[in-house]
Amino acid sequence: MLRFRRPPEHQDFAADVADAQRSVDEAVRQGRPAEFDERLWKREKYTKEFYRAQHGKCGYCEVKFAGQVPQVDHFRPKGALWALPEDPGAWGQEIEHGTNFHGRKRQTLSEHGYHWLAYSWRNYVLSCERCNTACKLSFFPVVEPPARRLPPAPGDEEEETALLIHPFEGPDPADHLEFNASGLVNGRAGSPHGFETLRTYALYRESLVNVREPIAKRAHDLIRHLRFSGDEERKREAFNDLEDLGRIDRVHAGMVRIIFEQLTGWRWTDAFGEDVASHTQARATPR
Repeated sequence: MLRFRRPPEHQDFAADVADAQRSVDEAVRQGRPAEFDERLWKREKYTKEFYRAQHGKCGYCEVKFAGQVPQVDHFRPKGALWALPEDPGAWGQEIEHGTNFHGRKRQTLSEHGYHWLAYSWRNYVLSCERCNTACKLSFFPVVEPPARRLPPAPGDEEEETALLIHPFEGPDPADHLEFNASGLVNGRAGSPHGFETLRTYALYRESLVNVREPIAKRAHDLIRHLRFSGDEERKREAFNDLEDLGRIDRVHAGMVRIIFEQLTGWRWTDAFGEDVASHTQARATPR
């Protein structure tokens, strides 16, 4: 995963969704099922803002959207609330030699989710179809069980501590996830945020690991040259190649940056600068 900058709320958004949010709130007050108008958050003028902010990548698994239509995920689920069983065999897996995901079990915690955030700009993340509709769905683990209020009520989002890593805010993915040279992911130092993130988004999916593996191996090789090569020219080449591999618009750049931080002890931004900075500014080469 990679940290992005959330796009500013579009000037038309609040007015566009006001009536729809009032309708949802009234339905909940009357004990009726809430109906959501997904056409509102799917409007191109809104999704393109997130597309640009996320550099054309899924906010969770970092694959490029390419030919697929991005989906708008509600980080805090709007319609229901589920929990994954403890048994890893119930977390689901991809069909062998394919990408279809199946076998994910669920425990229903509440028939109502964070309905008041259905039309909240801050609750949106652009996601690929696999992460959104096959994996994350209405799962949303928090630190607080069993004190968690069910169903949730307005204001709970300020009191709860989400365990899922968010691409726009909260815990830094590099502090909670780690990747080996084969592209396999684990929670860093037993991090509950890392553990819940990788299993909820199913970052262990074979199709993801297969794409990550050569990138992870390349990152490990470049970092080895950067740290241990006695050839200064080779070190500069490795530095430049690594910077390119971890460029924010690259597939699995987040993994590259996490591997760099794991192996060197340096923060990516300390070595390569902020993403908004010019690539021409001077930077220190870690030794």
